[in-house]
Amino acid sequence: MSKGYSWKNLCAVFIVGLMVGCKRSDNSSTNYFATPFQDESQFIVETIVSDLTEEVFYAKYHQLPNPKYFSVRAVEKPDSPFGAPAYKLRIALNWWRPDLKIELKVNGPIWSPDVYQGVAAALARKVGLVAAKPKTPADTALLLGLTEREGCHH
Repeated sequence: MSKGYSWKNLCAVFIVGLMVGCKRSDNSSTNYFATPFQDESQFIVETIVSDLTEEVFYAKYHQLPNPKYFSVRAVEKPDSPFGAPAYKLRIALNWWRPDLKIELKVNGPIWSPDVYQGVAAALARKVGLVAAKPKTPADTALLLGLTEREGCHH
């Protein structure tokens, strides 16, 4: 094997390697992790509202909503203050019922149940559920006795 022949082969392999290795990939970075969410807060809101919707729907109909028609979409309002976003929610339950359109203001920790109480109440009304009134004991003497201990005053 001559030195000229091995250099020609080495150069050919090097050129082919450059051409193949420098070829632009069809998967650009913009398609790497495409999601329908603008930010993490939108993802959290849509996830929590989806779960709430499924729970309310199940409480009424004893089945989950049909995934063919069920959807929850949260779009942040453009005039939302920083740190307390407001979302326009659109909740589709089934084909024969109009979508529920409601606003959600994240006026506390985004995971707090208090933030979603209005949405849960609107969902319950939408499917025809009535919230039960909390039961209060007629006689609170037992509760008072349990909370009062020696040296412990309110």
